Amino acid sequence: MGAKTWSCTEFEQGEYLFVPCSFVEPAGPGLLERDEEEGGGGLVRVLPVRVNANLKSLTVEELRGRKRGMHLAAFEYARKELGRELRRVLEGVGAGAAAQRLARDPFREVDLARYVGWGGRGGLVGELGLVGEDGVVRFTLEGLVGRLERAVGAVHARHEGVSAREYAEDDEVYRGLVEEMMASVRGAVCGLRLYLEDPSAQLQDVMRLGLGALRRGYVNLRWKGMARRSGEERAAVARGLCLELGLMRGSLEEEDGDGYAPLHRAAADGAGARSLQCLVAAGADVDRGAVWVAAQNGHAEAIEALARLGADVNRARNDGVTPLRAAVHFGREGAAGVLRGLGAR
Repeated sequence: MGAKTWSCTEFEQGEYLFVPCSFVEPAGPGLLERDEEEGGGGLVRVLPVRVNANLKSLTVEELRGRKRGMHLAAFEYARKELGRELRRVLEGVGAGAAAQRLARDPFREVDLARYVGWGGRGGLVGELGLVGEDGVVRFTLEGLVGRLERAVGAVHARHEGVSAREYAEDDEVYRGLVEEMMASVRGAVCGLRLYLEDPSAQLQDVMRLGLGALRRGYVNLRWKGMARRSGEERAAVARGLCLELGLMRGSLEEEDGDGYAPLHRAAADGAGARSLQCLVAAGADVDRGAVWVAAQNGHAEAIEALARLGADVNRARNDGVTPLRAAVHFGREGAAGVLRGLGAR
């Protein structure tokens, strides 16, 4: 029915485990009692338990379905939050500025026949505007918001088609679905921001591009914006870009479970030069051990990128171990070669 687990310490520690759906659970601490039966005389540990008669036993298929159900419920909640966030973006721009942005778009009014050629009126793109009596489609920002919401809804519908067995038995499938859910939501927000912030963006572009392409387009827009700025303004843009790219969660000093700050985590993972540059532009100290971490993990390209950003390749840890010594110690020959080429000792 159950089992007792023990911790191997100088103190007696343990817990009782029962099979899931067995209806039985501990009701208090165990007690020691003397066995008074004939031939006894020993000590017996007695564990009080209670039976939960109101519990419902689940089949294996039902247990599998719970994981699927939780994901789909989380996705549904994310879709509702997305609708609110998209409208907050519009409110942040202001009705007047949003209307002016739309008025500058040469494709804000399109002949119905041309619109159908793009895939409108029941096509994959969906309806973004209103059709007048003159046969002209007049696009609206609310229509754009609706198109982005429907695109995320299509991803949700595809997830509904995944079987409960795949959710429960294939961790890679489940992880991929969660990542796709988050990416689709961010792609929708980025798509709206891209249209509002990029004067060269046109509605036909937003209509044709997928959510992933919209997010990449917005990231590129922010990257170009960062390059045109300097000082604190540049750092502020870079911090926003780092958040969008998932390079940091809250601040540049916040450490993860391994004790790594964002720049250290990027160096440990061998992040590309662009990601490292973004973190440094946001204000991360390039000389606080990032080269050492990259050397330890054998990421030669990250070492080169950090050096171009001004990192001291001879900067040692508090114990005096330099990045080159770390690379040699951990057998990272490629990283050691790059460090020697950069003049490391």
